[in-house]
Amino acid sequence: MKLLRRVLRSVPIDLLDKRSAIGVAARKRREELIDHCGGAEAVSPAQVILIDTAVKTELIVRAAEDYILRQETLVVDHGLLPVVMQRQQLADSLCRMLEKIGLDRKAREVTSLHDYLAERSKQTEPVQPAGGGGGDETVPEMRHNASESR
Repeated sequence: MKLLRRVLRSVPIDLLDKRSAIGVAARKRREELIDHCGGAEAVSPAQVILIDTAVKTELIVRAAEDYILRQETLVVDHGLLPVVMQRQQLADSLCRMLEKIGLDRKAREVTSLHDYLAERSKQTEPVQPAGGGGGDETVPEMRHNASESR
């Protein structure tokens, strides 16, 4: 258990095998926590460290739980297996990290409709022809048809 904890603390989540179940679960949980904090733009570097540590701690807690639940008995010499207490310490540590990250969901900052439309209109403004243009841009047939209808 200590070896797993030591290994996971020294391995960045990005280096976990992306195809493995553990790697996929770790990245998914990391993305969920970052979204929970308002998105990548809203997360500080300190929060990223806490999030990465929380994700790895959760993996260790789950591995310990899996090991514990596979045991025939949890009592040895009138006491619990040491792994049960270690698992509880890790779970408590995970709870403290999650409290520091924040338990309340934070909404992503969204641009207002007015700002979005202004930005979009900048992107779709017509480009002036190379000759300068600037005059009446109406197609000649349209001008002719408009004068006939008067």
